Amino acid sequence: MAFLLNLRSASIWRGFTCALAALVLLAACSQDEEVYREQPVEELYNDAMDDLLDGSYIEAAKGFDEVERQHPYSVWATRAQIMAAYAYYKNNNYDESIISADRFIKLHPGHKDVAYAYYLNAVSYYEQISDVGRDQEITELAL
Repeated sequence: MAFLLNLRSASIWRGFTCALAALVLLAACSQDEEVYREQPVEELYNDAMDDLLDGSYIEAAKGFDEVERQHPYSVWATRAQIMAAYAYYKNNNYDESIISADRFIKLHPGHKDVAYAYYLNAVSYYEQISDVGRDQEITELAL
C-alpha cells in the first residue's frame, strides 16, 4: 500500500515538474528579443560615426562593434576596431578601450594605425594613475 502511495506521489511530482518546465519555456519565449537585421557596412559605420560626433560614445562603440560583427572581413571592420577603442576611451571606459586596442594590435600588427592603438593604450593607462604615492603598476603600463 505504501508502495502505491509513493508511486502516486512520484507521478504527481513528475507532472508538477513538467508543468513548471513548460511554464519556464513559455516565459522565455515571450520575452522581447532584439531581432537581427543585417545592414550595409557603410550605413553601420556612418551611423556609428554620427553617434561619435554627437557625443554618444557608448552607442558609437556598440555601432563600431556591430560593423565588425556583421562584416568581419571588410576594410571597414578594421577601421571600426580602432574607432571602437577610441569611443570607449572618450567615454572614460579605459578597460574596454585597452581591450579593443590590444585586439586591434594583435589582429593587425602591420597596420598603419597600430601606433595610434598603442597611443590609446598608453593614454588610457596614464589617465588611470591616481596618485604617485600609490602602486605604480599603471604607470609602468602607461610607459
